[in-house]
Amino acid sequence: MTEILEKQREILAVEGLGALIAASPENVGYSVGFMIPSQVIPIRKRQFYSIVTPDKEALIVVNVEYKEALANSAIRDVREYNEFTEDPVDLVVEALKEFNVTDNRVGVELDFIPARSIDRLRTTLPKTEIIDAERIFDRMRMIKTPAEIETIREIARIVDQTHAEVYRNARPGITEMDIALMFIEGVLKRGASGMKNLVVGSGERSVFANCPPTNRVLRHGDVMRVDVFAHLNGYLSDIARTSVVGSPSKEQHQIWAKLCKAESLVFAMIKPGVTTAELWRGFLDYFTKAELNPAINFLGHSIGLTLHEEPFIDRYNNYVVEEGMVLVIEPVFATGAEQYHLEDFVLVTKDGCEILSDGRGQLPVII
Repeated sequence: MTEILEKQREILAVEGLGALIAASPENVGYSVGFMIPSQVIPIRKRQFYSIVTPDKEALIVVNVEYKEALANSAIRDVREYNEFTEDPVDLVVEALKEFNVTDNRVGVELDFIPARSIDRLRTTLPKTEIIDAERIFDRMRMIKTPAEIETIREIARIVDQTHAEVYRNARPGITEMDIALMFIEGVLKRGASGMKNLVVGSGERSVFANCPPTNRVLRHGDVMRVDVFAHLNGYLSDIARTSVVGSPSKEQHQIWAKLCKAESLVFAMIKPGVTTAELWRGFLDYFTKAELNPAINFLGHSIGLTLHEEPFIDRYNNYVVEEGMVLVIEPVFATGAEQYHLEDFVLVTKDGCEILSDGRGQLPVII
């Protein structure tokens, strides 16, 4: 995690900042190396801040989280406040004054911090120029550190293997909730820290974007779409598969084959220097020729401590792909009555990409 703190210090120099202040669960977690429980739950009135300057750093936590933060944080200067009698912003102000950066530009997550806390910062630090740090953190987190990559590689392996296991053991007559329990058990026994969310949609429910599992019984002919958001030390999976209960039709086999080919074509295009616009156009060109329409407005995104991170691969943005990015590629197609979804992880390497999960192959069948 010292590597991440050094990345922040490099950003301070590039952006001409005296300090960088994180407040969101993902960016505080990114800075200190672990996800603070109260912040992840979340308990809205509890605020947490990491402060990084060119030569010092501090972490502000509610007092009930002090011992865990002291044990796990990469930032060793941990300061606690009483949530009933103190305002954590006052501790931020004290730290900035102590670190002698109050006459500088300071980057703050203005998209996350409550408006009244921003007002308090500006009132108590009239000489400090507060700028929005949202894009700074987004850009910094695009390139993963070696430690982040290993964690993401492991959660991808865990979920990939669990997908395969569940479809081997699922049977018609069980419920979506039974499927969910199999996935939860599967990822936990393989070493995941937990399950953030789980999409299980069968039959007519397969077209719902983020539907939770229900007691709906799997029936012959059902399409079932499962998207797994497990995590390992806060780093998320987002790996989806589609299966068919019973005997798939010729059309269902053809649709799955086209999704697999679309994913393969994009994998072959990914390398440093290619743009996300080029990836989108290549995907859209194939989908059009295959007589498929994208069911969502993007092809993929990055992932890490949040589910959707920059860069997005879509018709609206244009980023240059760089070594060290982790991209999630997800061609999705809906017929109107059912939806097909294939989603996998790739790591951008110096001359291409490494596939971290791979759902390409025969359409999973539940018999």
